[in-house]
Amino acid sequence: MRRSSFRVPERPETQIVEDPISGDIALQSRVRGQRPNEFRHEDEAGCPFCPGAESQTPKEIASVVDGSGAWLARAFPNKYPAVTPPDGDHELIVDSTAHAEELTRAGVGLWRERQRAALGRYPNAMPVLFKNSGELAGATIRHPHTQLITLSRPIPRWERLRARALAYWERNAACVWCEDARQARSEGRSVETAARIAAYVPSRSRYPSLLRFVPLRCSAAFSEADDDELDDFTAMARRAIRGLNGSAFNIFFEGDPNGPPGASHWHVDLVPRESTFAGFELASGLHITSGTPEESAERWRRMMA
Repeated sequence: MRRSSFRVPERPETQIVEDPISGDIALQSRVRGQRPNEFRHEDEAGCPFCPGAESQTPKEIASVVDGSGAWLARAFPNKYPAVTPPDGDHELIVDSTAHAEELTRAGVGLWRERQRAALGRYPNAMPVLFKNSGELAGATIRHPHTQLITLSRPIPRWERLRARALAYWERNAACVWCEDARQARSEGRSVETAARIAAYVPSRSRYPSLLRFVPLRCSAAFSEADDDELDDFTAMARRAIRGLNGSAFNIFFEGDPNGPPGASHWHVDLVPRESTFAGFELASGLHITSGTPEESAERWRRMMA
């Protein structure tokens, strides 16, 4: 019997794929699996993100420096990208010169500048800015860093958020995110309010103990944040992170730079990784949460005091 030959088609280094049955999209990368993991194998060459190790990373594309010219935060293309042009870009931002300083004002300022730059390259994109801290949160390098993935095509979940926020605006002539924050204050879910930023626990969150930061000024995208908003967010988020006492967490930004006026309001979600996603979550896309929002808010108030 003659055996038929099967040839695996040649695939690009990275690509965006869409499931023809569900319509879900995913990023396929042939290089992501090659990135080092300090949580499993300590690198004898030392930390690639510390000062003095700049030659171990791709060429710097932006930085924040001190009065002597030394960098405080720096950005460069991700060495192991999840997406590449023309589908988008994948950048890495080193937030601090120190291992123990998870969030800095210099780093937060660079986040804003890199999102602005991404929108300049892809005007209709929705840049995804996120931080993974700890192995349970998906980090592979211990040194504090943040990532920015910009896709040249719409993200289905964010498209759905835009449609729902726009529908709320058309019914109520009000921003759904402003209303969400107002209700949190009246229902005992507010955690802290500064001059420019409020932190609260949403009433119906996908994740347990999620803490949300929103600017009191209705502003569509993080790229539009002013310096005072960055100051308040940095101070508040640093207290929240310290309250976690080294536990793993994720931070991610949502906002719609191209959304209709009144139907978008940038915000930042901080999610402590208290549990892993299991079979039900993977199969359904739904998440099981424990406790009440009011209990989570009280816990955050104690941790941030």
